[in-house]
Amino acid sequence: MLFFKIKTMFLLSLIFVTIHECIHYIVGRLLSFKNLNMQVMPFGAVLNIRDLDTATAMEEYLITVAGPMSNIILCTIFIVLYKINKLPLFYDMALCNWTLGFINIIPAFPLDGGRILRILLNKRYVYKHACEIALNVSIMVGMLLSFMYFYAYYRGKVSLSLSVGSIAIFIIYGAIKEKERIQYIIMSDLMKKRTGFIKKGYMETRVIAIHYKKSLLSTLNLIDKSKYNVFYVLNDELCVLDIVFEGDVLETLKEKGDLTFEEYINL
Repeated sequence: MLFFKIKTMFLLSLIFVTIHECIHYIVGRLLSFKNLNMQVMPFGAVLNIRDLDTATAMEEYLITVAGPMSNIILCTIFIVLYKINKLPLFYDMALCNWTLGFINIIPAFPLDGGRILRILLNKRYVYKHACEIALNVSIMVGMLLSFMYFYAYYRGKVSLSLSVGSIAIFIIYGAIKEKERIQYIIMSDLMKKRTGFIKKGYMETRVIAIHYKKSLLSTLNLIDKSKYNVFYVLNDELCVLDIVFEGDVLETLKEKGDLTFEEYINL
């Protein structure tokens, strides 16, 4: 009986994880994203959208939040159905959707909650810094769940420890992969930005005042991935020495390596 129950919940989790990811897929398609690749796993599948880096914060938020919202809606529906006729399967379906919804809003990569956290942080910090903060939170969550795994195992709660351990491994692995991606994120974003601009036909501009002794490489941490960045180079008296565009920064870094803005102006 216990084996049948475990098997049923496992099959239900696969079904509803697939539905969860299909909702991400549908919303992505509705927002005109075409390069979609779905990888389904028992705890928090991942939908890879290659051109998601060209999305606005609102588009990324809508795609991300759609998955957990679908679980909440399905959970509510199955609770109502269970109250009507007390069919145990409806209770299992409600529990499965509640669990998947809860797991996916955990603020850790590669879960939806990690992406939502990054989107919210991006309102206050530049994209790369928001990614780094969200990554650190993910690692802390993974470590906390690892501790809970060992504690549950020590207390003899084997099934609980296996579930928590699986999620911890999933989060830690996802955090490691995200860290690798962040190392190259700014350079790749600058190249992808052109695609997003052509697709939408417009782009917001972000103006930044920067000291002439700062290096070109240091500006990469200031660049907003969804906007075209323009740098006003100032001296100690706050006088404008030059206006430098992000494209010029990238080209100079590629051709001549890292320079200070003073050296760049004197080229």
